[in-house]
Amino acid sequence: MPRLRYNNSILQILRQPATTQHINMLLLLLLLLLLLLLLLLVLLVLLVLVVVVVVVLVLLVLLMLIYYNKDKEESSSSSSGSSSSSSSSSTISRPDNISSNSSSKQQQQQQQQQQQQQQQQQQQQQQQQQQQHQQQHQQQQQQQPQQQQQQQQQQPQQQQQQQQQQQQQHQQQQQQQQQQQQQQHTCVPSLRCLHRGGHNPYRDKASKN
Repeated sequence: MPRLRYNNSILQILRQPATTQHINMLLLLLLLLLLLLLLLLVLLVLLVLVVVVVVVLVLLVLLMLIYYNKDKEESSSSSSGSSSSSSSSSTISRPDNISSNSSSKQQQQQQQQQQQQQQQQQQQQQQQQQQQHQQQHQQQQQQQPQQQQQQQQQQPQQQQQQQQQQQQQHQQQQQQQQQQQQQQHTCVPSLRCLHRGGHNPYRDKASKN
């Protein structure tokens, strides 16, 4: 009987449901641990991704700042006349897109310089034209007193000519008066001859008739 009781007690221990509950609990704990590990891995991956994104953004910002500063340096150096060396170094160090942008900027700067040179030439031409106008105006001002002097010199000559013409007119008048006097003087003896009974061909012809 005691052996039967011992065997029964072992069977009862083996048949207890507590062992299955323990095993289930252990399995659940293992599953939870695995889930936690997976979550930790996912969190680590996310952290790594965030760090990588932040680093990439920081690098991009730094690169943009560096390129922006280099562009400023290139523009200042090109305006001062030393654009060739800086542009060559920048085109070697940059990628193709940036080199094309720099070349387009250089072309724009060259066009602007050409336009400025053309404007300067036009301004110089305008200044030369203004100087020529001023010189012509000065010459005209200088010629005006000369013309006035010539006119003043010509005025006495004209006065002299007028006086000479007046004298000539006076002489002509005198000559006309002398001619008239001579004509009157020639007529006077004929009249005397008529009154005194002198020889007068007109009277002789009348008497003969």
